[in-house]
Amino acid sequence: MTVPSTSAQSQFVAAVEDALKHYSDSQWLGDFSPLASPYLLTNQLTIAKGSAHSRGEALQRLLAEAIDGIQGRNNERYQTILRAYYLDGGTVAQVGKLVGLAKNSFHLNRKAAIDGLAEVLVSRLHPALRLERPPTVFRLLERDELLAQSTGLLGSAQTLALVGGGGIGKTVLGAMIAQKMDRPIFWYTIRSGLTDQLENLFFALGLFFHEQGISSLWLEVVATNGRIGYEKGMSMVRFALAEMKQTPLLCFDDIDILQADKQPTHAQWISFVEGLHGLAPMLLMGQRVPIAADQYLQFQPLSLPASRELLLETKRNGETIRLQHGQLTHFYRQTQGNPRLLQLCRSALGLKKDTVDLDEILRDSMSVDALLRRIVGQFGETEREVLTALCVYRNPAPAYVWQTKEHGPGLLTLVNSHLVQLDDRGGAMLVPVYGQRIYQDLPIGIRKHLHTMAADVRRTMGAYTAAAYHLIQAGQAEEAIWLWRGVQVQEIAQGQATAAGLLFRPLFEQQLRRATRETLTILCSDLERFSGNLKQAATDLEQTSIHTPILAIEAGELAGMIANDQSEFDHAEEVMQESLRLAEELLQSQVARIRKGLGWLHMRQRSLDKAEHELILAQYEIEKLRGKVAFERCEYDLAEVHYEQAQQLAESIQDQEAMAKTENDRAAIYLFRGEHQTCIGLLSTARKRYEKIGKTLAMAGTQITQAVAHNQSGDYQAALNLLHDASKLIASSTSAVWLQALIAQARAESYLGLNLLEQAEEQIQQAIELEEIDILPDAYRVYGEILLRREELENAEHALQRALALAEENADPYLCGYTWRALGMLNQKRRHVEGANQAFAQALDIFESINLPNEVERTLTDSR
Repeated sequence: MTVPSTSAQSQFVAAVEDALKHYSDSQWLGDFSPLASPYLLTNQLTIAKGSAHSRGEALQRLLAEAIDGIQGRNNERYQTILRAYYLDGGTVAQVGKLVGLAKNSFHLNRKAAIDGLAEVLVSRLHPALRLERPPTVFRLLERDELLAQSTGLLGSAQTLALVGGGGIGKTVLGAMIAQKMDRPIFWYTIRSGLTDQLENLFFALGLFFHEQGISSLWLEVVATNGRIGYEKGMSMVRFALAEMKQTPLLCFDDIDILQADKQPTHAQWISFVEGLHGLAPMLLMGQRVPIAADQYLQFQPLSLPASRELLLETKRNGETIRLQHGQLTHFYRQTQGNPRLLQLCRSALGLKKDTVDLDEILRDSMSVDALLRRIVGQFGETEREVLTALCVYRNPAPAYVWQTKEHGPGLLTLVNSHLVQLDDRGGAMLVPVYGQRIYQDLPIGIRKHLHTMAADVRRTMGAYTAAAYHLIQAGQAEEAIWLWRGVQVQEIAQGQATAAGLLFRPLFEQQLRRATRETLTILCSDLERFSGNLKQAATDLEQTSIHTPILAIEAGELAGMIANDQSEFDHAEEVMQESLRLAEELLQSQVARIRKGLGWLHMRQRSLDKAEHELILAQYEIEKLRGKVAFERCEYDLAEVHYEQAQQLAESIQDQEAMAKTENDRAAIYLFRGEHQTCIGLLSTARKRYEKIGKTLAMAGTQITQAVAHNQSGDYQAALNLLHDASKLIASSTSAVWLQALIAQARAESYLGLNLLEQAEEQIQQAIELEEIDILPDAYRVYGEILLRREELENAEHALQRALALAEENADPYLCGYTWRALGMLNQKRRHVEGANQAFAQALDIFESINLPNEVERTLTDSR
């Protein structure tokens, strides 16, 4: 099974933590931290793009400023921890004393502080919205007249279109024009599904103007997530252009991607850019240009003399290759003077291999495919590694990844061969037409591996929508969904909503686990609502039954908001009320909203003490829910932080029930960690609180959990005594079926521990017959272990496989780990060494992924 990652941002957060650990060493930061790479730092207004030391100093300033930007209830504590511990070099004891935290609590709060800092850094660096730069161009053949003509036309606010076939040199001339123009350059490449929507353009223009010191458009797109509308967007862009000290050159490449007749949104995009006519010089590049221009420059192939000049400069092993006139003519005739094909010929001729046969090249086809295969086939292993790694990227990748001692020379060879383009913002990109062909020739397994590597790079840089794309291409759709879901708000704030919708909707065709499919439904519905497609948003929710409690609550709330947006107020209230009912019964998630409402009610009545009380309870419910979400994701350290904060809030108003609930929640964490005495102590305290306020069923619940802790610690008789008391507490209740099933299952484990197998089987059969879905997986697991103890190995395997299937359906990694361990012991009984090793390995992988070292140790012991 695939266990969701315990932290959507783990790699970026790890990079942040590493940078903090080396905060005082600017040279180390510049040399080794991805956060100090030009690729990330270039979006900053005050960066130093020079030496590693200067970039390290820039990162130091950025970290110090970002710490001040941490928000939330504990922001001052988090800011103090980060400054005192990392920036000032204080010890754990010193900083813990400063903020009033013991060692364990200090480290939990330190991690939460780093998470908060990572969020701020993403909002400052906005890595998903990296502005493009034109590719670096050093030489232009036979285009001097076009260059002079173009720069002359663009000196005023005219629109110039560069039109011509593929490989004819439009982008090269456009880049040279941009280099020659003494003004700010906005360069924007149209990519289908990535940058072809109007909100994408608003975000890019907003960031561009922001870097030029005019932030009004940027602040608006951030506040509205890009949904500012055509008219307002036009007005704000016009204002920004008027405010700039020097009018920029607006460059749009691959403009032919836009097809107004097939895509209504493209028509709006085209209309918007046409509306900028006369306000700034614009350069449009494409095989066709669907936007009206003042001048159209049609490209022609290179002449024979220019082609000869290009090819005669070719060198191999440091020596110029001598081509005869007939050979030059042959190359020219075969390539038709196309600069791209001629450059490929030159690269093929200039390879360092002595085995390159000129006559063989002359006999070959002069197509892009044939020349590219010849070139790649002659590259060394390092060049091919870099080439294949880059071919999976849709946007420029961070060049620093390959600018290493091992891969740097290979990258340079690819740049010199004109296969890879570098920009002045630390980006590297394989020329798209080459990348597509190289990618198509790769085996599926290699493609998936390369996409997995690219996903890691994108996650490290904090570009999560791009990372999700690569994960999907790598066959890891579920991980992509969970990754993006965890960072949805910040990705939408960087203009990634449209791209995300196009990524995730096709995943409905794949086989996904229930909780993942339900999450995907909510994700897509939410994105449709964000885009204004309310009918589709509602249809998404109606077509999927959502059973996972916490997701059902969220889906109900979303359905209510969609109905409200459609002015269906009665329906909106109906689904909101149902969502509230579920929340109160299962998770108390929406109770916080009611508490807040009561707080406002009391405030209006001038009952300020009551208002404050309700607001504290609202905060309590929010922290408790955050803890529950983290717990369900197996992020136990984070869950503990939120539960402790909820406990402090409950204690501040001496709410006995709230304190008992949180003690129960915290006890579950200690139970999973194997810290049984701490778990039992918390449950004893909670039970006394429930007894004080007369919550009988809740008292029984704490005793059952205590019994489970005693079972796990080997004190089976103590467990049976507690279960006997709990059974008496619920005897008069007609609505305690779930508790009855828990008692029966726990008794079965106690009897199994005492080797009383008949009693154990009787109890586990009772638990199974009650058919409580949350209890069935563990019930079948216990039944399997009973049968295993009886040496009924075939029946035991059947029960354990049933347990595993149910645990996976419930998305419960903890029970999956337990069941795999039991399967390992079953295979040991059969003397099936390979099967045992595989089962124990699965259990170890799961327990390690959810950070339960006690279960890891127990599994290792059982496997010996």
